[in-house]
Amino acid sequence: MLINKYKWKFKTKGSVNSPILDENSIYFGDNEGYLYSLDKKTSNKKWHFKTKGAIYCKPAISDGLIYFGSKDNYFYAVDLQDGTEHWKFKVGNWIVSTPVICEDIVYFGSNDNNLYALDKKTGKKKWSFNSGDILTSSPRIYKDSVIFGTDKLFSLNRINGEKKWLYKPNNGLIGKIYIYNDIIYYGSVNVHLSLVNANNGASLWEFNINCGSNNHF
Repeated sequence: MLINKYKWKFKTKGSVNSPILDENSIYFGDNEGYLYSLDKKTSNKKWHFKTKGAIYCKPAISDGLIYFGSKDNYFYAVDLQDGTEHWKFKVGNWIVSTPVICEDIVYFGSNDNNLYALDKKTGKKKWSFNSGDILTSSPRIYKDSVIFGTDKLFSLNRINGEKKWLYKPNNGLIGKIYIYNDIIYYGSVNVHLSLVNANNGASLWEFNINCGSNNHF
């Protein structure tokens, strides 16, 4: 017999996407363009913020603000306490990339092919980098670099956006990337798991999940 073990549930306008939590609240976006703040113990709604496009990314939180992009072509910073808009920044296409924050800069990708670096307090653009392809996955911070993938893997100086290295794999679009002990791990659409040196972009090895073979470089 199935037993309902819900602590609570909350009705939204659309399908719910990845949440983020702080000490007292849970925050998440939905496909109808709403960002919600709920009490994580009771599900009582604290506030909601409406955009004009679906919110697919997982938001990021820093210093009293929550940061996220929307398919209305804007990137937002919203006050955690009352849901008021702090600033917004317009890009050339959808934003589904989850942002990452390091020190005073927030980084995110857009379907307009650019990686953006904005001042997290003001929303002023510090730099942008055109990758030549849409950016849907989250960038990663590694030392003084920001690393991200499209069908290629890029490492940029995170302060000024200058390219440090470029890796061109033979195994298709790059999904989420993870960095551990100076090594980048990523999967691709044609079922390869690959490892790349995070310092210089050199390929270490790749593993074909379908056939179980691996190649060392």
